[in-house]
Amino acid sequence: MKRSFKELVQKGKVKQPTQKGFKLSEWTKFWENSESKSEECKNLYKAGLIIFDALGSIRDELARLYKENAPKTSNEELMKYYFAMSNRDRFILEKKRGSYDNKNIFSVTIDNNSNKSEMTLQEVADGCVDLIEKAIYFCKDRKNKEINILPGREPISLIEFISREVHLSQLYGIYESYWHAMLWGDYELLESEQDEKLYYIIQKPTDFEIGYLASSIRKQRLGSQSVAIILQGDLHNLTKSDTAIFQKKNKRLKKIKKINLEKLSHEVQISNTHWRASEQALRDHYPFDIITNLRPKGFSIKEALNVFRCLMIFSYQLSESYPENNEVFTTNKLKSFCPSVNKVELRQGLKEATGYNFAKIIKILDFIEFDTKDKKDIWCHPILSISKTEYILLTSALITPVIERVVEHWMVSLYIDLQDKGEIYENTILQSINESIINNKLITDYETATNKTIKVKSGQEEIDCIARIGDLILVGEAKSIVTSDSPISKFRSKETLLKAFDQVERKAHFIKNNLCEVFSIMSWEYHNEREYKIISFVANSGRMFVGSHLGDVPVVDERILSLYLEDNICPLISGNQIYEHLVWLELYNNFDQLQQNLSKYLKNPPQIQTACMKTTYKTAPIPMLNENSVKLVTLRVIADELTQDDVLNHNYGFNLRISNHAENALKNMDMFI
Repeated sequence: MKRSFKELVQKGKVKQPTQKGFKLSEWTKFWENSESKSEECKNLYKAGLIIFDALGSIRDELARLYKENAPKTSNEELMKYYFAMSNRDRFILEKKRGSYDNKNIFSVTIDNNSNKSEMTLQEVADGCVDLIEKAIYFCKDRKNKEINILPGREPISLIEFISREVHLSQLYGIYESYWHAMLWGDYELLESEQDEKLYYIIQKPTDFEIGYLASSIRKQRLGSQSVAIILQGDLHNLTKSDTAIFQKKNKRLKKIKKINLEKLSHEVQISNTHWRASEQALRDHYPFDIITNLRPKGFSIKEALNVFRCLMIFSYQLSESYPENNEVFTTNKLKSFCPSVNKVELRQGLKEATGYNFAKIIKILDFIEFDTKDKKDIWCHPILSISKTEYILLTSALITPVIERVVEHWMVSLYIDLQDKGEIYENTILQSINESIINNKLITDYETATNKTIKVKSGQEEIDCIARIGDLILVGEAKSIVTSDSPISKFRSKETLLKAFDQVERKAHFIKNNLCEVFSIMSWEYHNEREYKIISFVANSGRMFVGSHLGDVPVVDERILSLYLEDNICPLISGNQIYEHLVWLELYNNFDQLQQNLSKYLKNPPQIQTACMKTTYKTAPIPMLNENSVKLVTLRVIADELTQDDVLNHNYGFNLRISNHAENALKNMDMFI
């Protein structure tokens, strides 16, 4: 079968317009010689021409800006201002979050940006960091190469220069990201019939794109819900004895000292507890020794995470000192949003807070520091050495770290083999299923889940998960998927799941065709008069595309599956107390119904239905570089405003139940997530 033009570009058979060495002549020749050209491929070819032209124009404009208008400055000074801009934007966003009472926070959009484009809160939060990364990269790269900034022929003010470069760097990042979205995702380029220079980049509402959106929203919800659960458990009390660092002013000196968490604000304590809970959850996905063993660099991932946690707590304190009046008209005012710390003081404070020796602290900070040499992700390396004696901190990234993303990137940097990761996740699924089955009093006839290589005369198969519940035979394929935080990682996740569909279908047919022998091998009692039914599924650790299915095979994660097996209700809206359910679904009320409804539940879990019950398009023009530039307008799918009535009136396929005192409680609910 001939590969399409798009598939060949994905395989790297020709340079992409975002890559060094791209040539228009080669791009066009490759297109003309391609044997499989769909309309989608034609759109991608055109997009390549447009993106390359736009990126080239931005590079030219950046070079002109430095040559003509650069003021007297340095790479170190510019990096301070770019950190400051990111920190300031995130600080403003955090202040605004509290103003969205009675809102579905996943559908809230704001237009507080230079182009007045509506963006979700999550997009804005991510953009605070993502859109300055290019500018930081270029500065750091020049610094490493000892390339100084020379004043231009007609220097402009420093604040104007900073604004222009950030705008150009952001624009460069936007074009790059939409190219990757078109290459790896379900986006299309449409030409306007009225204006030959106007094009639309449209996110198609395919199962792939909606599935990813729903998964992302659900993961954020789980994070929010876990905070409430943590506060009612023992972990929050246990972590109050944790220590961190804070800055203490002593006359003109700023000393960084150890502090007990119980002396800090309730909000900071919650963030610390949430971090610790996420750290514990890593055991469900990674071999414990990978996290705890000493690495060749002289520290373990667990130790590096503890230092990162201290920096997170420290960032909360630093953010509190930002000016309430956040209008910026001068570089001095802007610089107040870029906290700098003395290296020796920071090392000493971390030494006291963690108990690690000075040499280990230095090694960990060196590793956490952002650099261009190893293509480090600034989210995972959010501190920067600005001089021999000083660090600056990117608090916009430090206050809301995603521990899974941090660990995944660190493992790549440390060249850690994750071969055993899949086996760990398999065990997580098995343990989760078995705990649920054993604790559910309605399940009276079962065989616990296990993994096994099953050999019969006709062949053999490795089964990641096999269990029996009544007449149901559960057959699962487990896939350990890395954090899906980019278009290419989304695509790779999708490819992994598609392969898993084929694998689990093959294994399910194998078991069905050899059912009696399988029962014997498993030491299960086989009854001829019973009609056994096989339910196959694909489970993934990244919680991505849950609820999607190919034929009869759904994508799940251990949480979705175990929630059904452990309890016959699915909460939709809960009160101030996390276990006080106001609205819920009754999934089943006896053992027979549990078996009858399981397949229906896995193919369309209510938790996923509520995530993307309603969607809408948001239009956002990409800023033009000049009047001769091609005009690009993006149309993105986001979750639409979701009201309590929407939740109450939706048909989930299960019986809806409402508590007697729900009406008053719902009226007084501050925020709906």
